[in-house]
Amino acid sequence: MKPEIYSSSREAELRAALLLLLKSCALCSATYFINTLAFPSKVKKRIKGKAGGECQDCRRALKRDEIICAHILHGTEPKLQVPENGKVLCPFCETKYHLSNVCASDAINLPEAQNVETVSRRMYSLPEDQRFELIREYPVQWELVCDAMGDPQGYYWLSVADPAS
Repeated sequence: MKPEIYSSSREAELRAALLLLLKSCALCSATYFINTLAFPSKVKKRIKGKAGGECQDCRRALKRDEIICAHILHGTEPKLQVPENGKVLCPFCETKYHLSNVCASDAINLPEAQNVETVSRRMYSLPEDQRFELIREYPVQWELVCDAMGDPQGYYWLSVADPAS
């Protein structure tokens, strides 16, 4: 059963706005934008140091290659490139953070197209059980991502994760 997060007219309005936005923004520039947001190496070291090798959301111990220094608020301005604006997340929690902000990406200071591209890219890197957990928790947002990206595989995942939808 699909949770009623938005009324059907609000959901249609959000889907139309998101598709219009993404059609006007090339996703290759979205990837470039994401890659320019990386913290400077000195800032990354301080963020990692305060986390003590674990995800700051789920508290799971992380291997070196799992550590993501994530922005709380995104942007390239110097005031956002500070340790206080970052936290260490595992791939699952970072994907959840972005997925939960689909259609609300202004709250994290990130253009919607870049947020959607990040969700799509990250979901493919997660193990199947974690992917399905996120899709079950955020089915409306995931469907919007699939619409925006034209992702038939994502619709399949939605039907498997939540057969009643």
